[in-house]
Amino acid sequence: APAQDESVASFTLRHFGDEVLTTLAAPLLSGVFGGDVHKLSVRAVMPQFVAMEREHGSLILALQQAAANRTTAPKPIFTSLRNGIASLTQALIATLPEDRIHLQSSALSLKREGKLWCLRYSTPSGRATPGKSKKHFRHIFLATPADATVTLLKPLAPEAAALIPTDASSAILVAFAWPPESAATFTIPAGFGYLVPSTGDPTQLLACTFVDQKFPHRTPTGARILRAFFGGPSADALNSATDETIAQAALTQLRQILDRKGRPLAQNTTVRRLPRSLPQYEVGHLDRMAQLDDLVSRIPNLHLLGNAYRGVGLPDLIRDARSTAQALIAHKA
Repeated sequence: APAQDESVASFTLRHFGDEVLTTLAAPLLSGVFGGDVHKLSVRAVMPQFVAMEREHGSLILALQQAAANRTTAPKPIFTSLRNGIASLTQALIATLPEDRIHLQSSALSLKREGKLWCLRYSTPSGRATPGKSKKHFRHIFLATPADATVTLLKPLAPEAAALIPTDASSAILVAFAWPPESAATFTIPAGFGYLVPSTGDPTQLLACTFVDQKFPHRTPTGARILRAFFGGPSADALNSATDETIAQAALTQLRQILDRKGRPLAQNTTVRRLPRSLPQYEVGHLDRMAQLDDLVSRIPNLHLLGNAYRGVGLPDLIRDARSTAQALIAHKA
């Protein structure tokens, strides 16, 4: 194992070669991180595989050894909240006091005033120019998207702000729903979905999930839901297109891959755009995050949370937030 960090592409090529990189590793990592495997840090996005290499040399041997040593059934590959991720947000809203929630309010600036933080933010109003207000806090938890965090942090600590990832990948999700009578007119393969290796098409799909087969409880009996994903360059290329254009582009590619005879138009279609939603963990990311943690620790009562630092998955974010809260409680005690 090399002493320094390397890209996912370099790591995969050393172990398996170009074909596995192109047809498996690249689409799989793009499906999770939406990034370029030639830039993504293997130590940041695949730490378990780096550990396997250090201990066993061969990843295949490491996986075989892990399977032989397993004493319990493996965990499910895919898990989620039964009623969808939105139910987590809804539960948080129901738990928080109403005066703690400020919707449609943009954070404008952040600065120290004595021993407190002064947060200036916009307030919605019926006027053409929204109003402005400010509040004071002892602690600030910045769980804003990376771009917003950089804007707020730069006047306070430009060196720290410069360490936050600036490259981010976009995503567009298109969900198609067919009621039972329409769903009965076509079939899809067994499984949870598929990933698409790069074809050079600037608007190609990144992946498709067969929701009714992945999470059967989310669809009525006999109905079908497919979720198509555009990511990275394809999402950027389609970002200015209409929902109808995006849905048609997704449906055309679904037909080409799943059913060349054609597929009926879905009766319900939803398009969701997530611009610059996945910060890219490029080679050297862990070292930069160590430097960032050191610099931020010198700023009183400021804490950074979100998907730009120590993981993009929901379990990563929960773990990070819980750890930060526990450290604050322990310090106060």
